[in-house]
Amino acid sequence: LAPGRCSAAKKGPAAAAAAATPGAMPALAIALVRYLQEHFPRNLELRVQVHQCFSMDGHLACLLEHEAWKVTQALGSKWEKICSEEGEDRLLTCLSLFLQCSRHYLKAKMYQKHLVANEFAALICVQLKAVQIHLAASLQEQQNAAPRDEAFSIDPIADWRCAQLLRAAPGGPPATGPRALAKDPDPPGE
Repeated sequence: LAPGRCSAAKKGPAAAAAAATPGAMPALAIALVRYLQEHFPRNLELRVQVHQCFSMDGHLACLLEHEAWKVTQALGSKWEKICSEEGEDRLLTCLSLFLQCSRHYLKAKMYQKHLVANEFAALICVQLKAVQIHLAASLQEQQNAAPRDEAFSIDPIADWRCAQLLRAAPGGPPATGPRALAKDPDPPGE
C-alpha cells in the first residue's frame, strides 16, 4: 500500500461507505487501528499507512504528535545528551514528526492543534540550530587544536633535549632558570 494512494475500491466496502458518508468512521477502520496499536505498537510505518488509507487525518495527526512527544521525552533535558550527534538526529526526527502532525491537523481542519504543532516545530528548530552551532564550534575547535598539538611535543625528555640543543647552538637562546644556574647536564628522570 502506497501512503495516501488508497482508493475507495481498494479499501473495501467499509472504506467505500465511509467515503460516501463524510465524517463517519467505519467500525472496521477503528478496529484495525486498535488492533495494530495493541499488537504492533512499534511499527509506526504500518500504522501510518492504515490511517492514510482510511483518510483518518485527525487520528493520524494525534498518533504523530504522540510519537513526537515520546522522542522528545527520550531525548531528556541534559545538554550533554542533547548536544551530540545522536541528540541532533533525535531533534530532526522530532521536528519531522511535528511538521507531519501539523500538516495532518490542517487536512483534518483542526486549526488550533495545527498551530500548536507548528509552534512546537518552531521551538524544536531553534533548539536544533543551537545544537548545530555548538557542534560546528566544537568541531572547529578540535580541528584548530590538532595542528597546534602536533607542533609542540608533549614529551618532557624530548623537550629538554631540544632546549639543550638550542643552548649549545651558536647564537642560541641564553640558558635561564634554575637548571641553567645549577648547570645540570642530565635531563630529569635519567
